Amino acid sequence: MDKFIYVCYIKTTAEKLWGALTNPEFTQQYWWGRRLVSDWKIGSEIRALYDGNKIDWQGKVLAFQPPSLLSYTFHLEERADLKNDKPSTVVFEIATAGKSVMKLTLTHKNLSAKALDDVSDGWPAILCAIKSLLESGKALEYE
Repeated sequence: MDKFIYVCYIKTTAEKLWGALTNPEFTQQYWWGRRLVSDWKIGSEIRALYDGNKIDWQGKVLAFQPPSLLSYTFHLEERADLKNDKPSTVVFEIATAGKSVMKLTLTHKNLSAKALDDVSDGWPAILCAIKSLLESGKALEYE
């Protein structure tokens, strides 16, 4: 199993970045219409919903320590080529990197080779869209 790590620096506050990762209305703006829905309690379900209530992926909350650590399992439901993979693990770490800059580190681990290829394209696009949205008020438009 492989892992993917991506680090970006965003001009924002830890609280705003935390909200960007956990607020369904915010996630919908940068994650191709997906709303991340959870009560954010350890062990609770998390789902990425689109087109009403279709499930793109789902998992369980592993860590929830605002505004510095968020982790959950990740299992794709919509992709036939990845649906049989075991759930992987996503970890977001937020740290102060300067007066008004936050360092966001994403680690996605326990990935199959095919899933690693997939997230290597997806996560940079998602995290750059978060950065754009927080810094300019507009998410990147990929479609």
